[in-house]
Amino acid sequence: FSSFMEDLKAIALDILTKGNYLHLATVDEQGPWSATLFYVHDDLNLYWLSQPTTRHSNAIRQFPYKAAGTITLTQRPGEQDIGLQLEGRAYRLETVPLHIAQAYQQKRNKSLPSTPREFLEPGQECYQLYTESIEIIHQPLWGRERKTLTL
Repeated sequence: FSSFMEDLKAIALDILTKGNYLHLATVDEQGPWSATLFYVHDDLNLYWLSQPTTRHSNAIRQFPYKAAGTITLTQRPGEQDIGLQLEGRAYRLETVPLHIAQAYQQKRNKSLPSTPREFLEPGQECYQLYTESIEIIHQPLWGRERKTLTL
């Protein structure tokens, strides 16, 4: 990464750290679908929990190479926009890394699990968005211009 790309990555990581909800877009045989999901991140990859029977989970099984998401920090009218638009591959994890389980519980202000099994509720699965490209929206820094971070 160049110095500029490192700066963009730092801005993206800051937004990911401050955000709580990913608006995940998937596509299935019925068409496009969007789901709002509580997430944690490890570097620029995002993780969330979901039931395998949800529409977005089914779409990920059918089309794992097509997923996108948005994260916004802007909450009130009149505020300058800050957020991310992400593109990547989404898939279900066979096992949940302990540091992801702990990050999830910490972000929810719950006790930290000592094993990933303590963390998942019955029927829950953990999914990952492997981020390949991020468009950064940061009006305080760049006005309406967006910056792209390709990974």
